[in-house]
Amino acid sequence: MDNVNFSGEWTGHFRQAENGTEVIFTESINLKKWWLYPFALLYLKLQQKRYIADLKRKCEQE
Repeated sequence: MDNVNFSGEWTGHFRQAENGTEVIFTESINLKKWWLYPFALLYLKLQQKRYIADLKRKCEQE
């Protein structure tokens, strides 16, 4: 990931669980503006939720 506010990477590890699939996200980011710190975690969580929703939607189409 890289934009005007931060750079970094995140990974998602998928594993089979009793009731479906478990995903564990790991983030590593560098903020380019110190005052964005409180918003960065919220932004990442929203992006991860969007990713999972998109993935579910795609899987249901197949």
